[in-house]
Amino acid sequence: MALRMTNTWSRAAKIHLPLETSVRALNTLVRRAASQTLARTLIEKSKSLFPALLDELDDAPTAFNLDCAWTGDDEIQALNREHRGKDKPTDVLSFPFWEGETLWAGEEIPLGDLVLSLPTALRQAGELKHSLEREVAFLVVHGVLHLLGFDHDTPSKRRVMFAWQDEVFASLGLDYSGSG
Repeated sequence: MALRMTNTWSRAAKIHLPLETSVRALNTLVRRAASQTLARTLIEKSKSLFPALLDELDDAPTAFNLDCAWTGDDEIQALNREHRGKDKPTDVLSFPFWEGETLWAGEEIPLGDLVLSLPTALRQAGELKHSLEREVAFLVVHGVLHLLGFDHDTPSKRRVMFAWQDEVFASLGLDYSGSG
C-alpha cells in the first residue's frame, strides 16, 4: 500500500516550530502515522464500518494521496468557523475527498486534506505532558480515521472510533514523554 503525501507549511506554523524539531522530522512522522492508520484500518477493520470504500478497493489500486497543511491558530480558526461553525482554534481538521462516490479515475485514491495547527498541538502536548511528536502522531491518526469515514458525533460512533484510534496509535510505539 503506497501513500503519496504533500506537506505544506504556512509561515504561522513555521514560526512556532521548536528549535529542536525539524520540518522534515514532523513530515516523516505524519507520513508514518498516516500510513499505519490507513494500512491497519483497511486491512483489519470489517467491511461494515465503511463498505462502499472497501467495495471500491476490491478493483482499485492501493495507492493513496493525502495532503497535509500545517497552520497557525488564526488560519485553523477561520477554517473551523467556515466549515464547522465553531469560531475557535482546533488541533486538526479533516476534509475528505471521498464521501461515498468514486472520485478517482487514476491509480491513486485521494483521501483528502488534513490541516494541523502547530501552536495548538504544542499547547496540548504541554498540557498533557508529552512530546510534540506524540501529539502530532495522535492527531494524524484521528484525522485520517475521519478521512476514512469514522466519526464521533454519537456515543456509539465515539466508542468505535476512539477504541480503534487508541489501538492504531499504540501500534506506532510512541510513549507519553519521548519522541518514540
